[in-house]
Amino acid sequence: MKFSRLLTAAVISSSGPAVWAGSTVEVVINPTPANEGNIIVALCTPESFPHEERCPVRKVVPAKAAEQAIALSAPAPGRYAVIAVADVNGNSKLDTNVIGIPKEPVGVSRNPALRFGPPKFDETAVELNDNPQRITINLKRVEK
Repeated sequence: MKFSRLLTAAVISSSGPAVWAGSTVEVVINPTPANEGNIIVALCTPESFPHEERCPVRKVVPAKAAEQAIALSAPAPGRYAVIAVADVNGNSKLDTNVIGIPKEPVGVSRNPALRFGPPKFDETAVELNDNPQRITINLKRVEK
């Protein structure tokens, strides 16, 4: 009798909720401004996109003169958009003009054309799961 209770307890405790180990996405930034300021990379949900400062995962690293790879870990499996900013002046934010057009180079996952406002989340979203991924974001100057 005692053995069967112990066995039942062991089975119940071992069948708890699955824990997701997380997915890493390596974001390759191309081109990177030559040793100027920072690179900001953010992993965004539909609710936080396109505002990189509101995204659940955000990393700021010093800019390097060559192509740069930055690793991010997703908090859960799902669809995310990745935003990259060349924070040339090093103030840790995307600077915009009075009507909201970025003054610094910016890019998003899947590299859609940047015209008349930010792209839609669905144009930029990537599916993250247990498999590590590598994506390249091409930085562009939007303001002319």
